[in-house]
Amino acid sequence: MWDISFLRKPTRRLAGLTMFVFAIGVLVLLNPFMSNYKLLVINSAILGVATAGYMVTSFIVLLDLSGVDLYKDALAARLSISAIASFAGPPIVGWLLDLTGNTEMSFYFMGTSCMLCVVILCGLLYRLIRKTAVDVSAPTQVSIVALVEEEQEGDKCDDTIIEYM
Repeated sequence: MWDISFLRKPTRRLAGLTMFVFAIGVLVLLNPFMSNYKLLVINSAILGVATAGYMVTSFIVLLDLSGVDLYKDALAARLSISAIASFAGPPIVGWLLDLTGNTEMSFYFMGTSCMLCVVILCGLLYRLIRKTAVDVSAPTQVSIVALVEEEQEGDKCDDTIIEYM
């Protein structure tokens, strides 16, 4: 079996999502430079793998960022924004085609918008890493009396479990 325990941290999953979006942006930007069929097939295959990784990872990262309670609302917002982009994208690409006369500008526009998403995701990743570092390094004010009381309560629970066995 694969050991994917390193993916348990939300920051690593968000970093993975950022890498997938970066790969998608680079591959879309490189699409006009594919001069023959073989290069186009290789580019399309890698783009398909990156898109699949993005689709799978995006729902997990959405759950990490929103939490279980707000997941359905965050999912609805994500799907609504995707629907708006799917509705507005083709007319923009058609307008760029009419404006320039070739499809290269459309690929540059799509790749650039993916790179803009990478910048936003990097900002979100930085904020999440910083928040996690602050939460971990924050000093806790726990008195010795509270620790002793907690330990005594733990002993009581263990004794009752042993008595019932």
